[in-house]
Amino acid sequence: MMPQPDTTRRTIPRRHAIEMLAVAVLMLAGVRAAAAPEPVPDEYTAKATFLWNFTRFCEWPSNAFTSPNAPFIVTVVGKNPFGSDLAEAFKGENVHGHPIQLKTVKNVDDLKQCHLVFIAASEKDRVGELLAKLKGAPVLTVSEVERFGQRGGLVNFYMDNGVPKFQINLNAFKASGLNIQAKLLRLARIVGSDTKD
Repeated sequence: MMPQPDTTRRTIPRRHAIEMLAVAVLMLAGVRAAAAPEPVPDEYTAKATFLWNFTRFCEWPSNAFTSPNAPFIVTVVGKNPFGSDLAEAFKGENVHGHPIQLKTVKNVDDLKQCHLVFIAASEKDRVGELLAKLKGAPVLTVSEVERFGQRGGLVNFYMDNGVPKFQINLNAFKASGLNIQAKLLRLARIVGSDTKD
């Protein structure tokens, strides 16, 4: 079970997931679509879709799983801003053959058992503590907290003229043991730890 959302949001029709991703990727690439088949998704619908797609372009080491059939665990730390969008984005999917499990993790020490950890803005004062616990672990850490990437987080969402975009900290990726595909890097702004970017 995921944490209860703080707001009620509309459910994403599954058939629109590909169209939403296409619109988002075009926006990230700076290309204007002549006519989108669906309205541009709202911020957290887009971010939930990005989270799912990050898993498609990253690879976890085999020792990140207890067995070949072990679940791929996704959690949100703090106040869940996604509503039902996160569950909808991952519904019926798997990550490299691992079934996806959306899970509430209350003990910080248990975060290392997760594979994707989204740190909500409500936890901005705990970012340092959370990243210290996860340092070097094969966990994809994602947040929208300002300068999360520069502080050692792997992926940091930011807004650009109302469009969600993301930064990637390559050094943090290397330290985590995760591999990232070039396709994803081409859509990202690359940052380093403790820089003034």
